[in-house]
Amino acid sequence: MHIFSRKVRSHIRKEIEDSKFSIIVDEAHDESKKEEMAIVLRFVDKDGNIKERFFDIVHVKDTTAVTLKKELSVVLSRHNLNVSTIKGMMVLVI
Repeated sequence: MHIFSRKVRSHIRKEIEDSKFSIIVDEAHDESKKEEMAIVLRFVDKDGNIKERFFDIVHVKDTTAVTLKKELSVVLSRHNLNVSTIKGMMVLVI
């Protein structure tokens, strides 16, 4: 599963290239009551179509802004997605 998910994220990264993108972040408890942060990227592809791609899910210790920002930064830097190209962000905490 890890190999497959890395390939999918790599493909999404290639789709985005150097385009501006938005981030949608949602937080939820998993079945073991651990906090998880889901990351979705929204961008316009080279053909001008708006795309939304589920990108990653990360376990977080809590849902404070500091923790979510830190973990989000780790994920983006791991995949060479530059924070300066983010056009918008939506955080959903339910």
